[in-house]
Amino acid sequence: MKGRAAWLGLFVAGAGNRAQIGQWSHGTMNHDRRPTTEELALLGLTEGLTLPTDGQIALAVYFTGSSTSRAYVKHLERELGLRLFPGTLNLRLYKTIVLCQPSQFVVAGEQWEAVPVILNECAVGVHAWKCVEHDYTFLEVFAPHQLAPALGLKNGDSVFTRMLSGEALHRKITAL
Repeated sequence: MKGRAAWLGLFVAGAGNRAQIGQWSHGTMNHDRRPTTEELALLGLTEGLTLPTDGQIALAVYFTGSSTSRAYVKHLERELGLRLFPGTLNLRLYKTIVLCQPSQFVVAGEQWEAVPVILNECAVGVHAWKCVEHDYTFLEVFAPHQLAPALGLKNGDSVFTRMLSGEALHRKITAL
């Protein structure tokens, strides 16, 4: 609870620099890692451009999943215009949040929504979900490669997340 209380202090203070965020991520912050070209493409960005600084901040815990997301990867690849790793990074938020303006699209005949997510200020993914069965404390993050090893995560590690408006994805999806 001490770590969570400390992170809440970070949230209230609105601190956003890597050194302070790293204190709250239980050693999972990789200060040398930068988003890959493919991750930046999820936001319509190229190398050399900086990540957006807005978004909803939330602390989450990483846990291993059941691989059920694999069935949707090919469909999401068509929507996002990128190849995705056939699995997701599964995160559980400490509290329920309301996501800002998610992008909406149809995947395999079902309505889905998505928002881009910046993880530990050094990786980018897409949280995507079926509209009919969404638990707003669970994040299923799709990305071009396997995020857990890239971020050095172990089951139970805390992850700093920043969820952007779906408009960042909307531009990418409608541009295809």
